[in-house]
Amino acid sequence: MIKRTRGLLSFITRVFPALAVAAVGLLLTFRFSSANSGPFLPSALRLAKVERVAALIPAAEDQGQLRIIVQLNVPFKPEGAMAGLFQAPIQRARISGAQRALDRALVSAQSAVVRNFKNLPISVLEVSAADLEALASNPLVMSVQEDVPDSLFLAGSIPLIGADAAWSSGYTGSGQVVAILDTGVDSSHEFLTGKVVAEACFSTTDAGSSSTTLCPGGAESEVGVGTAANCSTAIIGCDHGTHVAGIAAGTGASFSGVAKGADIIAVQVFSKFNSDAYCGVGNSPCILSWTSDQIAGLDWIYGQSGTYAIAAVNMSLGGGSYSANCDTDIRKSSIDQLRSVGIATVISSGNNGYTSDMGAPACISTAIRVGSTTSSDTISSFSNIASFISLLAPGSSINSSILGDLYGYKSGTSMSAPHVTGAWAVLKSKDTGASVSAILTALSSTGVSINDTRAGGTVTGMPRIQIDSAFASLPSPTPTPTPTVATPTNTPTNTPLPSTSTPTSTLTPLPQTSTSTNTPVTPTSTPTSTATNTPVPPTSTPTSTVTNTPAPPTSTPLTPTATGISMPADVNLDGGVDVLDVQLCVNVFLGTETDPGIVGRSDVNGDSTVDVLDVQLVVNIFLGG
Repeated sequence: MIKRTRGLLSFITRVFPALAVAAVGLLLTFRFSSANSGPFLPSALRLAKVERVAALIPAAEDQGQLRIIVQLNVPFKPEGAMAGLFQAPIQRARISGAQRALDRALVSAQSAVVRNFKNLPISVLEVSAADLEALASNPLVMSVQEDVPDSLFLAGSIPLIGADAAWSSGYTGSGQVVAILDTGVDSSHEFLTGKVVAEACFSTTDAGSSSTTLCPGGAESEVGVGTAANCSTAIIGCDHGTHVAGIAAGTGASFSGVAKGADIIAVQVFSKFNSDAYCGVGNSPCILSWTSDQIAGLDWIYGQSGTYAIAAVNMSLGGGSYSANCDTDIRKSSIDQLRSVGIATVISSGNNGYTSDMGAPACISTAIRVGSTTSSDTISSFSNIASFISLLAPGSSINSSILGDLYGYKSGTSMSAPHVTGAWAVLKSKDTGASVSAILTALSSTGVSINDTRAGGTVTGMPRIQIDSAFASLPSPTPTPTPTVATPTNTPTNTPLPSTSTPTSTLTPLPQTSTSTNTPVTPTSTPTSTATNTPVPPTSTPTSTVTNTPAPPTSTPLTPTATGISMPADVNLDGGVDVLDVQLCVNVFLGTETDPGIVGRSDVNGDSTVDVLDVQLVVNIFLGG
């Protein structure tokens, strides 16, 4: 084995010098994946993993299987922070190898891989109690977290935060995109017409929890025009995403959202539940969002970052109570990945009225955590506040788009977060290269200082965003030409993804008319949202229509010079030839991969054996030669 490995290294180094470093990393990956072992796990992490698994085993025994999310013990660095050409594909190869090894470690018929992520060391599993217990000692596993559903955070802001002043300087968020991870968006609403440039849906069907996908085509993962449409009006909360999108980027004649010039990526991550155990007695059906679907949505948005100038992702959802940073939350790697390419993840703090705690995932240290204020600059009665809050924004009685081409008022930190998301787009439209830290510093250092004067409140000096002041603090970049945007010609389609997939003018502040409280949802929690939507006759018409070229496929097959070789070289049948195909071919060559289909496709030259010549052909095709 050692001799053949060295020979392969020598061959690749001699014939393909540029791939030498990648080859070393890949071969280390193969040994790692085939040996069912991972890097050394510190004792504190091992103990935490064992304790978490022990706490979950009773539920797995009661239910027969349990839906969990596994963080793999693979060294991970956000791809945007990588410098080398081959660092990202090598990391992805390591992740893929670990995921395959984890799959092989599941022995029970009740256990299965539900979803893997190409860019993240994360797998979603349904496991029996026996397989769950085995994960506690599996060195491939860094941590285990139950996949649980989160709830929505429900409960004249534009001049108050100075957005109109930034508009008057010519910066409206134009050229920027905000991503709304929510209940879907009514893209036909007059406030949002022409703004939604990309859509996806990640929603789960799980019989054990009476969860049903809300993706329009019935699949659990769909991408394309119409896939992020709002869910049924018969279910409370299905207008939430449309309201949030309007606050962030809506455009109207009489009032607009914060970044009225920005476009929107809509991602639907909620599922329909028909169980009082999840919805609360008498509240079925309801909509909740699985943690794994949120990760899938964040990962998909990361994949769009090369096509769209995404300023921020908005997540007006969550649950739980945390008095400190919760960086063991498995969603952190997704948030860090986005941050590494300059995309902020803006999350509402929750509506329990806590004075020293907030919900998850807002408690993740690399997220932008947002609490709510009133039009008179006091902390909203429902808002969660903690010493580690990032920013404050208006969230009491906010008027925005709702279903049926109408407008209505909602209150909650759900409404505060999109104010910050929109602010991010406005500031990025001035300085497109500004990092997440730079924008956060501009907003926090120039914000209006607010103290929590509620009973029990102790946190002081929190910054309520003031966009015009933050705008003035950013350096003026060298002007760049505005790109010409083409009108899409594609036919709307809902394309299911493999299971292993890898919303000018003035909004006048209004007095608070409603308050909503949402108890964070766990498998036994009861949502208590009572937010009121007061329909207001439409008073605005979009002043412009924005169109964008649809996103290209995330993977394009390479065309080799040798006719008839490209398809056999696609060893993993993902439609392209990349470093993962090289990995599989080398695995077969080394004897660590025995799947008949993979072995057959690795015999690229058709000589009935997989040798170094086949590896050479796959590498050639990977290089486009």
